[in-house]
Amino acid sequence: MKLFRLSIPLLVGALLLACTASTSITLSGDGGGACDFRLRLEKPFVDYLLDIGEAGGLFTDRAKAVIFDLAQIEKKLKRYDGVTIARLRAPSAGELDISFTFKNLDIFTRPGDLSPNGSLLAVSNGERKSIRLRLDKGTVNSILTSFIKVKGSEVEYFLPRSGETKADYYDNLDFAFDGGGALFRKSTIVMLVSVYGKILDHNGELKSPSSVRFSVPLESVLFLDKPVEYSIVYE
Repeated sequence: MKLFRLSIPLLVGALLLACTASTSITLSGDGGGACDFRLRLEKPFVDYLLDIGEAGGLFTDRAKAVIFDLAQIEKKLKRYDGVTIARLRAPSAGELDISFTFKNLDIFTRPGDLSPNGSLLAVSNGERKSIRLRLDKGTVNSILTSFIKVKGSEVEYFLPRSGETKADYYDNLDFAFDGGGALFRKSTIVMLVSVYGKILDHNGELKSPSSVRFSVPLESVLFLDKPVEYSIVYE
């Protein structure tokens, strides 16, 4: 039985808000597996979303408020056939902890709530196996909407507008809260893929014969002009 660990697509949308995130998938030889995902948003963004939620009547008790829409996340995950949620909780307002199992990774290659056009993930099985993660603005926005309770223009404010320059975008973030632009500029999406086998090809940073690290600055995702792809081939 071959097993591997990788950073899952779910972290992408959540990382649109500066944060720390860790995630792993253990995949069995038959394509099934288990996923553990943990996310913590930076305090300035948590406070901003709590303020917006309070002003709109979404959070009636700030001390007990949770930024993440746990019910919505559960609903969307369960729409994927073969997914069983083992843990879904928010230890604090800006923290998210998810653990679930799935019968086959292929279910995430089909159109669904996390990828309306089905282009987020591609899996190829055989003597040589391959995994490709493809990010575009539509997928990123769809995942972001699935995670956060606060909806509409308040969340869209975090996304660059059409034709907006990076300088203007960061100026707007700094206007919203002190140091907002700096938090985004230093944020990086990191994905680590480790396979129980030999990696033959990849477009990341080879850490060992069986592991690859993918790293991209957050602003590269925010200003996607064309899809970004990450891939590995292994046996």
